[in-house]
Amino acid sequence: MLLIAFVRVYSKWYITRKWGWDDNVFLVSLAAALIFIALCVACAYGYHAWEVKIGQLTKAVLMRSFILQVLAAPLIWTVKLSVYSLIFRAFRPLALSSNKYQQPIYTLHLPGSRIYVVNSASLIPAVKKQIKVLAFPPIEAAAAKNVCGSSKVANDIIETNLNGDEGPRGYSITHYPAVRLALYPGAGLDAMNRVMAQKVGACIDEMGQKLEVKLFAFIKNKITFATTEAVYGPHNPFRDPKLEESFWSFQPGFMILLMQFFPSVFAKESLAARDTITKAFVKYFNNQGHREGSALIQTRFDHSTEYKIPLEDIARLECGGAAGLWETTPMPDFGIDVTITQRADANDALEWRVLMTDSDKGVEVSAEDM
Repeated sequence: MLLIAFVRVYSKWYITRKWGWDDNVFLVSLAAALIFIALCVACAYGYHAWEVKIGQLTKAVLMRSFILQVLAAPLIWTVKLSVYSLIFRAFRPLALSSNKYQQPIYTLHLPGSRIYVVNSASLIPAVKKQIKVLAFPPIEAAAAKNVCGSSKVANDIIETNLNGDEGPRGYSITHYPAVRLALYPGAGLDAMNRVMAQKVGACIDEMGQKLEVKLFAFIKNKITFATTEAVYGPHNPFRDPKLEESFWSFQPGFMILLMQFFPSVFAKESLAARDTITKAFVKYFNNQGHREGSALIQTRFDHSTEYKIPLEDIARLECGGAAGLWETTPMPDFGIDVTITQRADANDALEWRVLMTDSDKGVEVSAEDM
């Protein structure tokens, strides 16, 4: 960070000699960032907050943590102000040019893409009507191809009649209407909710036992297990802990795969994990496990087979389907506050309030700590 800051200051002050007000804001934000980092270190959490035992949370540590929480917002706001200042200064000439020439719409040419800027409110309704020219299905098709790694045969089927220009038949334009039926209020959705509620209830019943767990990892595992059980049924491939680990190895490389930024170099683990998950889903579908699963997985499978998608590609596309389930389920747990109270038969009343972290490991909590 300091090296990049030095490069910017040196180039603006000594080379171009065009020091601007945004550079002053940058220096202030640099100081704010350094203060924020120093406070994080001073809170004695170390590099991995999830490794801190509750017994280590002394009054001094909690006080420093409180100071950090109070100052975090203004310090981070200062850093963001620096980014805004740079953007404002960089695009200000475009705004002045637009006002000067009164262009209702213009194009910004960027490397590999274009941005269309609409300045006239009267043009917005006309733009919104171009649902086939400015369409989202091509982006979805590209995501399926890049992230899931589907074959050319599957890609050709998915990309056929993407926007419905050739009639009402097409994999992409019929996919959501087909899947939506399985998610409407009714027997199919009730069955998934029932299974998930049963699995979560069983997990709560198990909490009477003495356990030592990584809190975030424990809750993430139990909730995602319940979710996948509800969708994939009694033959849920994610019952295998190794497959669950493979998914979390697959997930970090999503953006690299989506952009196809040398994935064989920068997303090796994600590619290997994707192949592992694909093989598990091929076995799942070959054994007709989906027939005992939810209406959702049956509908997705039937829709793909109707359009002659090869079985291995159905399994690859299901990697994306599983990602949709898992990515949205654990998110609400990132900021959960858990209050742990000492047993009633203990001598001294004691209460801990633990804020779960957004890491894969979470906060360590043991029965002894309670």
